[in-house]
Amino acid sequence: MTTQALPKRSDVPTHLTWDMTALYATPEDFYADLEQAAQLANELTSDLMLNLTDGASIVRLLQTYEAYLTILSKADTYAGAQSAVDMSDSELQIRARDFESQVAKLNSQTAIVEQTLKQADEALIKQAMSDNDKYRPFLSDLLAQKPYTLSLDLESALISLSPVLDLPYQNYEQCKLADMTFPDFEVNGQTYPLSFSTFENEYETTVDTEFRRQAFKSFSKRLRESQHTIASNYLTQVKKEKIIADMRGYDSVFDYLLQDQKVSRAMYDEHIDTIMTHLAPPMRRYINLLKKVNGIEKMTFADLKVPLDASFVAKVSIDEAKIYCVEALSLLGTDYTDMVQRSFDERWYDFAQNKGKSTGGFCASPYGEHSYVLMSWTQNLGDVFTLIHEIGHAGHFYNAGQYQNYLSYEPSLYFIEAPSTCNELLLGYHLLQQNTEDKAFQRYVVSSLLSNTYYHNFVTHYLEAHFQRE
Repeated sequence: MTTQALPKRSDVPTHLTWDMTALYATPEDFYADLEQAAQLANELTSDLMLNLTDGASIVRLLQTYEAYLTILSKADTYAGAQSAVDMSDSELQIRARDFESQVAKLNSQTAIVEQTLKQADEALIKQAMSDNDKYRPFLSDLLAQKPYTLSLDLESALISLSPVLDLPYQNYEQCKLADMTFPDFEVNGQTYPLSFSTFENEYETTVDTEFRRQAFKSFSKRLRESQHTIASNYLTQVKKEKIIADMRGYDSVFDYLLQDQKVSRAMYDEHIDTIMTHLAPPMRRYINLLKKVNGIEKMTFADLKVPLDASFVAKVSIDEAKIYCVEALSLLGTDYTDMVQRSFDERWYDFAQNKGKSTGGFCASPYGEHSYVLMSWTQNLGDVFTLIHEIGHAGHFYNAGQYQNYLSYEPSLYFIEAPSTCNELLLGYHLLQQNTEDKAFQRYVVSSLLSNTYYHNFVTHYLEAHFQRE
């Protein structure tokens, strides 16, 4: 149980942090790349480049556009992902704001690129698709967006406003990670520190019911103090999306948000209805099982993440987790496991727990470079599932970047969780095969899988989706 406050980022051991110097050796190199992007933006918006007379001229424009976007992808990870390790670090936040400001300016300038393409004769676009097949997916999507495209002035204005339009999410992150501090709480005369990281990664899964509920009570009380600010922020986001959907002529905000994901409204509704109807009964049975085996008289929201077997909680070190991951992923072949081992050796991961760090986990994948994974290690088996989940994203985008061009290598979000979830299932299968006689360990693995993969993907997110739809 954590009894000490989280350390400052400056006090975290280097081996627990990721190595961003693989992207840029110094911040000066990052700013130099932004200058290079500005030069490409000028080239992209020249009269010569925008004079589309045949398929070859379209391909030439796309090649330069791809080079421009590739630089921004790399710079985005360096500035954006790095700012997440410490939201209270003014230098990191200033760099992130510098990037956002510069990109808003550049994207406003280069908005004419896709606008010019959308206004080009359809026969020319199809000729370009025939001349250079690698740009076919991008140009096909572009043709589908044509009916919802605004005038060049309006598109440029929206892009210029992107730093403002993105504020709801930024304000939420700042409120949660920089401004929101949690008071210590007391259980049986012992005082414990509280933070997003300690609650989500440790306290809400502890087997001590009194401790778990007191942590939940203190955590929820602090969240409730900011509920009106966060609710107003969310409402702003919803209104923004509705206004943009109406401006572009979509039938609904759902159609606007789903088009980029290549998902129909019928599929969206079917998935929500199916999960809410058919997963609910087995998940309720699982919760009742938790209640029974843990001797809990009445289940509360604070008890939903309690382990299935309170007498068996295995601690897993980072080094042990790396071995588990490599072994579990061996079914995918040596090319894949070699990449995974390389990712550990080259510090693609940020495992540290420190003040101001973003909660949860994510994988940032700059095009043409290796990925970067952020998480907070607490030595629980659930952390191993999170790690192998993010490796799924890293492996997917790393390999996609080797074989696909920037303009067409990102899939629909409906597919994007498939490699990561598959990795979690491979880990669960591997662990269950290692200790077939140890029933306590078997229960622990199944419980970890249910309370991480299924709970997060099919309970938390589907409850959110159902709420948003209603």
